[in-house]
Amino acid sequence: MRTSRSPLGDLLLRGKTEGRVCWQQQQQQQQQQQQQQHSSSTAAAAQEESLCCFSALQGYVGPLLPSWLTSESRTAEGVQPLRRSTLLFLLQQRPLQNWFGVWLGEGRVSVGFATINGYPLGEYAVATELADKGLNEARLVIPPDWLLEGINVVTLLDMFGGRADGAFIREELLEELSAAAGAGAPWRAAAALVVLLLLFLLLLFVSFCSSKKGEKVAFAAANEAL
Repeated sequence: MRTSRSPLGDLLLRGKTEGRVCWQQQQQQQQQQQQQQHSSSTAAAAQEESLCCFSALQGYVGPLLPSWLTSESRTAEGVQPLRRSTLLFLLQQRPLQNWFGVWLGEGRVSVGFATINGYPLGEYAVATELADKGLNEARLVIPPDWLLEGINVVTLLDMFGGRADGAFIREELLEELSAAAGAGAPWRAAAALVVLLLLFLLLLFVSFCSSKKGEKVAFAAANEAL
């Protein structure tokens, strides 16, 4: 026995079917939007992780790079070159006729303490046998804050009667002292560029692995949703 459907029943069935299809489409659109948001958040996290890795590498590798790599930038910024001041003086040895001279013999030394403008420079020791060869020169490094623009007062307290003769202060530029070390700058610069290139490739590899991991997670989430 055949049953005839009324137009109203057909209309209700069609509306129900279309509503179900529309609901399924909306669910699919929501899932796609969630996947896109998850992919974008994963990409942002991968980018942030890459930046953190680069910052960490820069923090570790930066201090290891030689100072001559930034010498041009420091010159462009107008930074004053470092200077080193040294106090030089000759010790005039006098014959020791006391117990110290007998005890020390030919290998006796001149031992004393030096100050400049009231600041202690430290102890010095010069052997007498060096004084006989003209090598009785004592050197003491002077901190830059201890020097005056005008006259600097130097005091020597020698334990065995040595007298300072011809004491003077010599100023040297550390840039000039390191000129010989910078003679091989071209090949060092090439080595530094190679190191930076390797670090850049490592950064790209980390970013690629992070993006692939994010795609796998998004694909797994999509499969679970389906």
